[in-house]
Amino acid sequence: MKASLESGCNFWNAGEFYGTPEYNSLHLMEKYFIKYPEDASKVVLSIKGGLNNMVPDGSPAGIRRSVDNCLKLLKGMKSIDIFEMARVDHKTPLETTFKVLEEYVEAGKIGGIALSEVNATTIKKAAGITKIVAVEVEVSLFSTHIFENGVAAACAEHNIPIVAYSPLSGGFLTGDLKSLDDIPEGDFRRMLPRFYPENFHINLEIVEEVKKLASQKGCTTPQIAINWARCQSKKVSLPR
Repeated sequence: MKASLESGCNFWNAGEFYGTPEYNSLHLMEKYFIKYPEDASKVVLSIKGGLNNMVPDGSPAGIRRSVDNCLKLLKGMKSIDIFEMARVDHKTPLETTFKVLEEYVEAGKIGGIALSEVNATTIKKAAGITKIVAVEVEVSLFSTHIFENGVAAACAEHNIPIVAYSPLSGGFLTGDLKSLDDIPEGDFRRMLPRFYPENFHINLEIVEEVKKLASQKGCTTPQIAINWARCQSKKVSLPR
């Protein structure tokens, strides 16, 4: 983490559910900033929450529980710059969810409100209700759907930055995966279609093509994949 920050990677994405309730990414953040308190102001910390037993909960009580728990785990060592609803709770109106989050923004307990894994319609609706500071979605050479389903265009229309997660496609684009046996049983990736047995070897063939390109460019496969994602920035044009 220290090396990451020193190399200029100051946007850190964590989650209330990344790990166990007893030790998750927020515990790790708290320990880091205890050791390096001078780094707290250098990092933009984005936290995903809003789930209850891995089920979206955008109710007032659910939001307060999640945000308060995240703040508690950080123990005041670092502020939450961005709080993301990990998924939309379709049982609770967005207006209700955002009203509670806006209270936390006004109180200075979180810096801004973000969304994760939403469609273009939700982005446009949300932007009409409150200020959305980011939208997190998967973007990689294997996942280009946001450029086709209107998500990237909606974000551009409302001047919302995209947080592009998993640029290495869950490990495929590291070039290190050789077979499905490289992924442990119980790993969530086994639930993703790209890792199904009938698809795995086909996707490895695509990775081999990326490897060839990396060799031609004199760099690694991950460098090709990550820089491709970076080069998409500001390329999306608004609909006429």
